Amino acid sequence: MQKINKGIVVLLALLVGILFGGSSLSVQAGEWDTGYTVGIVGSEFQHETKPYYDLRLKPKQKTELGITIKNALDTSADFKISVNTAVTNSNGIIDYSGQEKADDNSLFVKLSDIAKLEKDYVSLAPKQEITVPIQVTMPDKPFDGMILGGIHVTRGLTDKERKDSGYNNVFSYVKQIKITETDKEITPDLKLTKVTSSSENFKGEIRANLQNPTATILSKIKIQAKILAADSKKVVNEREQLQRDMAPNSNFDYYFEYLDGKLPVGKFDMVIDAEDEFGHKWHLVKTFEVSAEEQEKVKQETHTLKSEKEANPWVWVVIVMGIIIVILLIIVILFLIRKKATETNEAGEGRK
Repeated sequence: MQKINKGIVVLLALLVGILFGGSSLSVQAGEWDTGYTVGIVGSEFQHETKPYYDLRLKPKQKTELGITIKNALDTSADFKISVNTAVTNSNGIIDYSGQEKADDNSLFVKLSDIAKLEKDYVSLAPKQEITVPIQVTMPDKPFDGMILGGIHVTRGLTDKERKDSGYNNVFSYVKQIKITETDKEITPDLKLTKVTSSSENFKGEIRANLQNPTATILSKIKIQAKILAADSKKVVNEREQLQRDMAPNSNFDYYFEYLDGKLPVGKFDMVIDAEDEFGHKWHLVKTFEVSAEEQEKVKQETHTLKSEKEANPWVWVVIVMGIIIVILLIIVILFLIRKKATETNEAGEGRK
């Protein structure tokens, strides 16, 4: 039963990744569903017992870490490995995958600069297991707070998987690395750095850039945002989100969507009230302006994107069919679970 339930999670994650454009899929699961397992080599500098690296090191210190990869398939498999600095993605989630994003101006040390892999690509024979060393060299200057990132491992699909699915998605694992030098508590902070407009995903957007300039994680942030007319203080738009997280020394854009691309024109105040899980509160205000020219530019870009979408309607046919397939698969899997549970109960009653 446990394996069936676990299988549902992985299957649905894979299907959602395929249907909605994900080029990679991060799955934390066992070898029976991803075809491989990943582990870390223990370190004498582990600060607290965790399933990931939680290291306490000193300035200029050097140490070696290790990531183990076991190929559980009956065929050879290729693996790509990277050490990445943690960032905050556009959904307000801490991301360790190495997505291309400009460094925040408050970032003092990148994990990828102090942790170096011996090799970033390996090909493993069936059932083979290896350990890839990672050399860590701490910066000369002491610091308080944390350096955060992760070891990202991806397995490319085998020829058979690629042929059967028709996609090039990959299975990924992440093992976090957190490094500290002291126990000094860092007071969290949150800043509203700028407000901009753009067109994205067939929509116009107004984006408020939120920054965590501190070397600590901001957890479970509740964000209430409003756009007010600067003169009348009338609410033009508002949005609320819960459970957002931010990596140390990172930023992300909190956005308002305009489906027709028609942004409001005039002078406005972006007002954001935020609170994290520990009760730290922030009231942030920034005045911005949207000109008629800017509105027209975004509107035209949005219409261009929509025209391109409409010129390729088969994309949406495939998505709708994919959603139907997902629903049918859920029904079948739930039926199998119920059938399995019924058989188990009947077997138990038969033993009485």
